[in-house]
Amino acid sequence: MANGKWRRESVPRALNRAATLAASLAVVTFGVSPAQAHIHLLEPIPRYPDQVANENKACPCGVGRSNRICQFEEDYSDPDRSLDRVTAFEAGSTITVRWDEYFAHAGRYRVAFDEDGADIFDFNDHPLIDIPDPRGREGNSGDGSIWEVDVTLPTTLCENCTLQLIQVMDGETEAPVDNPIGRSTYYQCADIRIVEDLPDPPDEPGCSLTPAPARAPTAAAAPSLGALALLAHAGWVRRRSRRG
Repeated sequence: MANGKWRRESVPRALNRAATLAASLAVVTFGVSPAQAHIHLLEPIPRYPDQVANENKACPCGVGRSNRICQFEEDYSDPDRSLDRVTAFEAGSTITVRWDEYFAHAGRYRVAFDEDGADIFDFNDHPLIDIPDPRGREGNSGDGSIWEVDVTLPTTLCENCTLQLIQVMDGETEAPVDNPIGRSTYYQCADIRIVEDLPDPPDEPGCSLTPAPARAPTAAAAPSLGALALLAHAGWVRRRSRRG
């Protein structure tokens, strides 16, 4: 136990990536459906890159040795932060969390926050939103099975924080989720940072408010020697016709 948190021995990242690659090859080669997962986090970008067999079933972030009822203390935390898949947000900002629901269970969805790591009890202590999930594969966005919810992030700055999305699918749609341990649950996490300010995006081409500096005429803008010669010849022809 460290800092009052149980930490499990992480499944090596290489194995996670290898499992992901194997599942992807199976989909391409054999037409195996990746829809064994029950939910797939779309925004923010999820911790684990693709759907793999039994993804979402391991507490607290979806991939690992645990099962969906999160019954072993050594599995309460997931230290496998994906440093190449971290999203930064401004403190106190409201963001949209989007996911796809693959299976039509009834229960609850909850989005929660851990300011340092990914621990099931810290997520339990910091829920951001908790909504009912009625039976059926129809989301709330008007786009098939896609769900969208707006959540307001804490104002606490953090470099190692995590968002967790869970689908508790035991048919209880009324009571918010205090603790998913012991309940049939699917899990996803997003690795995030909360910063004071995000840099302003660069100006898009053609949208700058600064006027372009005046340019000196180029040689291409001046009459060519051939054009001057033609003008001189035309003037000579007109003068000669008048004399005649």
